[in-house]
Amino acid sequence: MSKLVRSNRFLFVLGSYALAVWLAFGNLPRTFFLQDEWALLSTFNYWIKAPLSWFERLFVYEQYTHVIPLSNIASFIEFKLFGVSFAPYALVSMGLHLINALLVYSLARKLLKHDTAAFVAGLLFATYSNSHQAITWVATTMGTAGSTLFALISLFLFANYIEEAPRRRFAILSHIALIASLTFKESSVFLFLFLPIMGIVLTGREWKKLSAFFLYLFL
Repeated sequence: MSKLVRSNRFLFVLGSYALAVWLAFGNLPRTFFLQDEWALLSTFNYWIKAPLSWFERLFVYEQYTHVIPLSNIASFIEFKLFGVSFAPYALVSMGLHLINALLVYSLARKLLKHDTAAFVAGLLFATYSNSHQAITWVATTMGTAGSTLFALISLFLFANYIEEAPRRRFAILSHIALIASLTFKESSVFLFLFLPIMGIVLTGREWKKLSAFFLYLFL
């Protein structure tokens, strides 16, 4: 019975968030590329035609401000799949945003132990207007939404590590997710400070439980 309840709850949350994302961004697939989006597509076209190695593509060419190899790889795969057809890029952006909203819900539910509060948290994330550019500006979506995806996974795994007596695999996987987040966009660097603070708050300064995680974090 509990499995059925959990399944129905997930379907309700998924359906509600999918509807919310569609209401907020449903017209996005009908729009078109602008400014930096064309510049990004031109870069990938150059990748195909120029004699560049993958190291040069990911770490050298046009990497003056951001060294974000996983974001570049994911965006290049999009380019290879969709070319200059805008609608698929928009749908991928909306799909990533939906996944991140579900992760916010899952993380909030784990931390708050309250279904309604967690649902509201995820719903606000899905519809809040301040973050719309991360979804509507597809040139940056893969980096921003990808970084957010792995940052949320890192936080969720860390919460599991705290809750379930420390288990090394959760600590290691949390760190792997954090590194993946940084290779999408460096904005998740704040987690190096936030995770220790979160650990102290959740454990009440149980340093023994946190020591192994901190050791992995700063190696």
